Amino acid sequence: MFNKGARLGKLIQFLAEYHPKNEVALVMKGDIFDSLNEEKCGYIAIRRAVSMIDRISCDLAFRPVWDGLTSFAGKSRRHLILVMGNHGLELALPNTQFWIRKKIAAEDSAVLGRISFSANGSGHACMVGDARIFCSHGNEVDDWSVVDQELLAKLSAAINADRFYPPSNYKPNAGTRLFGDVMNTIKQQYPFVDLLKPETVAVVPIL
Repeated sequence: MFNKGARLGKLIQFLAEYHPKNEVALVMKGDIFDSLNEEKCGYIAIRRAVSMIDRISCDLAFRPVWDGLTSFAGKSRRHLILVMGNHGLELALPNTQFWIRKKIAAEDSAVLGRISFSANGSGHACMVGDARIFCSHGNEVDDWSVVDQELLAKLSAAINADRFYPPSNYKPNAGTRLFGDVMNTIKQQYPFVDLLKPETVAVVPIL
């Protein structure tokens, strides 16, 4: 649906060279990858998160974006902030964050220090000149799509400690169930439903 990976990759490459003497931050504000659109991943890819993102990053449609991120973060004074969205909850998992850091920074400690994650629902706040800017993904103000951070934290803790976490323990919100159980099937024939916002007003009546 996006089909602009090469164009986005060029934009990120441009930002890598933009005002080289200034501090430049790129905030990617959620849904950086769409696990709900992946087959056999369920509501959240608990054990397949890393292999899923690895496949996406190597896909010809998305590779220019990851190449751009690597180039961007590799430049001094460039800061990359990845904010979690409701279609990519795997961003909160420690093994996923480790893989992303390694993918973009390899073993370069300076680059690693310029990559940060906001995956607890609090968004990202920063100063741009004299203005305080707050960046948040839209699901945080959508009653259907607010993420249960307590459940997500328990899942992250289990993965960090290498404990088994039954997928049935993770209870998705209504918005996630709408996408996973209903819209993914319908949009195979009617792709436009993915563009209808907000879901409660636009999608449900049409469905």
